[in-house]
Amino acid sequence: MTTLAQSKAVAQAPGSVIAVHGSVIDVQFLAAKLPELEEAILIEADAARELIADVQQHLDSTAVRSVALENTAGLRRGAKMRAHRQAGSSAGGGGGAWTAPQRDRRAGRLRPSAPG
Repeated sequence: MTTLAQSKAVAQAPGSVIAVHGSVIDVQFLAAKLPELEEAILIEADAARELIADVQQHLDSTAVRSVALENTAGLRRGAKMRAHRQAGSSAGGGGGAWTAPQRDRRAGRLRPSAPG
């Protein structure tokens, strides 16, 4: 869980929550530019925490559907949101797709068995 004080996100086009259905959250934006698909957004769930969600669908020219990556308990319509920018992403624009550090590319893969 990310707190407001710990967040190193940068604001993009502001928006607000228009619907919450379990872990599915619809967000409407004031500006015409919507976040990209699979971009992270931060939603102010309450005064003490921000909820991270991942954009999954553009509903129309001003709204997106996202999936929460955390518990949505207490989240209400009208909650404010902003795009999340991860460290190392470009200075311009907003968030970007989630990335994870990778070790050896073969890690977790099956290796071919020896003939015999």
